[in-house]
Amino acid sequence: MDSTRRPPRLIAIATICACLLVTLHGQDASNANAKRVLALHVIRRDSPGFDDTFRSVLREALANRLDYYSEYIDLNRLGDQKYQSALSTYLHSRYVDGGFDLVIASGPAVVDFLNRDPTLFRDVPLVFTTRPGLLSGPNSTGIVSAIDLTSTLSAALAAEPGTKHVYVISGVAPFDRLYAELFRTQRAQFATRVTFHDLAGLTLPALETQVRALPADSIVFYLSVSDDGAGHTVMPLDAVEPIARAANAPVYSWHEDALGHGIVGGRLHSSVRDAQETARIALRVLRGEKPAAIPVATFEHDPTRDVEQRERREQSEQDEGGEAHDPNLRRSKGSRSGRGRPATRSATASALTPLSVRPMCWCAKL
Repeated sequence: MDSTRRPPRLIAIATICACLLVTLHGQDASNANAKRVLALHVIRRDSPGFDDTFRSVLREALANRLDYYSEYIDLNRLGDQKYQSALSTYLHSRYVDGGFDLVIASGPAVVDFLNRDPTLFRDVPLVFTTRPGLLSGPNSTGIVSAIDLTSTLSAALAAEPGTKHVYVISGVAPFDRLYAELFRTQRAQFATRVTFHDLAGLTLPALETQVRALPADSIVFYLSVSDDGAGHTVMPLDAVEPIARAANAPVYSWHEDALGHGIVGGRLHSSVRDAQETARIALRVLRGEKPAAIPVATFEHDPTRDVEQRERREQSEQDEGGEAHDPNLRRSKGSRSGRGRPATRSATASALTPLSVRPMCWCAKL
């Protein structure tokens, strides 16, 4: 009995294995036609905005012909030579000679890192998001996205016409200092209108203490804090919320990430739009265009047009006796207009409906 049943069982097992081999072969054949893409980010893994945008734009066009990989680069450690060396070794061992069709560098810090090691992805087309003055090699293209800090300052002063003091908050990491230097240059046109106070290199507790007792005619401009000068490294978004919560003056910032984290608002930069434009250029390269034939696009942000937002609903300022609302100023849910403010400064109390902004890390701009 047993000897007569074995052959059918063996035949059934062999048949199943053959079917599996056919299926796997079919999958391999399908994957062989897929476009292999590696995206390098300087964002946290719990802030997947860039990855989500790249994946959705590329997958919508390529469907199942996309083989997508992504890696996170620790921006706070990127200045450490040992970390750079270890990162290069890791990327070499895992991805170089991996048959990639495209590498995406989602920020100037990634572009700079790749420029420092030309052996990485030497023959692979590169599409980047970067800032003015920092490009990559001849086998690359992408977008240059300007960082405009003064548009938020201008909008803030329009909403706070009595402002005499602007307290500027930044950290001491290289990219914190980059923002601080950029703002010092851009704010020169306002030097005769307000007095600037630079709060750089203070610990977060010290910053919170400082902003609790600001003069009544003040605003806070948050740039970036990723190293507080006491050896504590944080993501910029993690620092803005406790500062805004402690401040007795309105807190403004320049990036959409800070919406919903206590800032009043501003004319905000959209990293989502950066990612969308970068992904569209990536598609052109994946469809066969040479990077050298695609001009690098300079992308000037106009947040009133570029930043996705829900229908805005203004509260009546007539009831509060406030000034006219600046239509270009966006305000965040939960933002405060400055406790203890005189009624004449109540324009900042005008709130907009919550905005639909995906969680991202503005260090992707670096």
